Amino acid sequence: MTTWAIVPAKTLEQAKTRLAHVLSPNERRALSLAMLRDVLIALRGAHTLDRIAVVTADAALGAEASALGAEVLPELSTGQNAALEAGSAYSRAQGADAVLVVSADLPLLCSTTVEQLIARGMRARQSPLALLAPAHDTTGTNALFQRPPGAIPFLFGPNSLQRHQQAAAERGVRVDLVHAPGLAFDIDTPSDLVHLARSRGQTHTHQAIAPMRLLERLSETVSRTPVP
Repeated sequence: MTTWAIVPAKTLEQAKTRLAHVLSPNERRALSLAMLRDVLIALRGAHTLDRIAVVTADAALGAEASALGAEVLPELSTGQNAALEAGSAYSRAQGADAVLVVSADLPLLCSTTVEQLIARGMRARQSPLALLAPAHDTTGTNALFQRPPGAIPFLFGPNSLQRHQQAAAERGVRVDLVHAPGLAFDIDTPSDLVHLARSRGQTHTHQAIAPMRLLERLSETVSRTPVP
């Protein structure tokens, strides 16, 4: 059984625009690049993965992905989901039996979590099958495993978790949720940055944010944020 991982990565200019009010453009670029490194290192350490590809339109991210042993698939002007569909079709043409799409902003992802997710997907007798890893906001999808590739369409964006579940139901594809801290924790808000800064680790992302002094800069702002 052959399994591919595909990582969609926005350009460094487009990445983490929701943090533009607390991070400078250079800080957002450094954060995005470091998180991609950590995600690719986690994937590379998962022995159950056969190939890794990054979908991006950014030359710097593409160069980083190549340096870490990933293939680079171009993201065309048609958008990220269309590029993922093309990447999934390419993986299937290359003999992939399953594909795992993983967000590029999961700084606490580890190889063991990736291997556990793949093992769960491969053990299941049902096929077609989709496994969804919800973001910690419970509306987004941070990882999507499907067997075979193309079992359900890629619908990343607002409310993607519900949209993926609905697409699976419409196609008669079994879908299960996978809950793991390394898959759930992504970086979208100042609170996420503070949580990351307080966590212990020697990852590329921890090293990138250390000079930013996020706890000094953001703790007061976060403490004043109303609880929804």
